[in-house]
Amino acid sequence: MYNGLSKSLGTVLLAAAVFAAAGCTSPGNPNATSTSANSSSPAASASEAAAAPRGSSPSAPATGAKTAAPAATPTSSGEAQAPQAAPEPTFAPPEQRYLSSRVPQGTDPNAVLQVGQESCTQLENVKATDQKAVVSHLIEKVDAEVVAAITDLCPGLQPELDAARRGFTDGDFTIGAAAPKEGGGSISAGKYEAWNPSPSCTLVAYDAAGGAIAQSNGTSAFTIPAGTARVVSDGCYTWLAA
Repeated sequence: MYNGLSKSLGTVLLAAAVFAAAGCTSPGNPNATSTSANSSSPAASASEAAAAPRGSSPSAPATGAKTAAPAATPTSSGEAQAPQAAPEPTFAPPEQRYLSSRVPQGTDPNAVLQVGQESCTQLENVKATDQKAVVSHLIEKVDAEVVAAITDLCPGLQPELDAARRGFTDGDFTIGAAAPKEGGGSISAGKYEAWNPSPSCTLVAYDAAGGAIAQSNGTSAFTIPAGTARVVSDGCYTWLAA
């Protein structure tokens, strides 16, 4: 009897050792499964958390990614609405004054405005280097468009425009109260200086009888004397009121 009991006990102990070596669970605990295949270790979870950028989540979009443009809103009939027309350009009051009556039908007002702005920019750049050069240029090239650009868009050039109206170019002029226009008109007696005259510059003042009473080669300021009826300038380009 003792030998039979010992043999049965040895058999049970041997079976338990075999189950333990194989890593099997007992039949009474079916939910206790190996964690090696279905879950990560705490160390691995900590490494993954450290690698992930702070504040991000797996479902968050990449920074800087462009979002799709919203689709056209369908109408009640299911058709997409047509794109809205661009808003009309707006202009400051001085620009509106300049553009008034200057924009032909079908012409972009921005293109007309740009012409005036470019004129202002060119004159302002010249003025920054030589103020008298601006006056000389306006004496030779002044026209209604330039006058309007200065008056409305760059009034800082108004003193140069006023000075140009008191000067004159080469030509034959009678003496009077009005300032000349290019190629003819009348000028006032007074003191003038030539700007960048040529070596052949000559200005002659004549009396009413046609006799020469004074002349200049433009190298220094010249005063048109009292009693002068007309002056003739050649090769001097422009004379500025001094």
